[in-house]
Amino acid sequence: GSYCFSDSSLKSVVLSAGLLEIKTHAFENTELTDIYIPECVEKIESAVFYGIDGITINCESTSKPDGWDDKWLDGCTNYTINWGVTREG
Repeated sequence: GSYCFSDSSLKSVVLSAGLLEIKTHAFENTELTDIYIPECVEKIESAVFYGIDGITINCESTSKPDGWDDKWLDGCTNYTINWGVTREG
């Protein structure tokens, strides 16, 4: 849900296949440096990575899906997005 991992010490996350949605501010103010988002994620709400500086976002989708809010990166700075990344294992 919203704010589910906010203010935690998470550093790296691989989201599970089957996850459909990421709620607003889910990873706010964490220590995330990288995350893997599988293609099955159909919806991402706004400001998911609010307060994070320097994250690498690896997405299995080749471009931003229509169901992802245009403000999904609001409040996130110095990020890198890699589209079309597959994860083995």
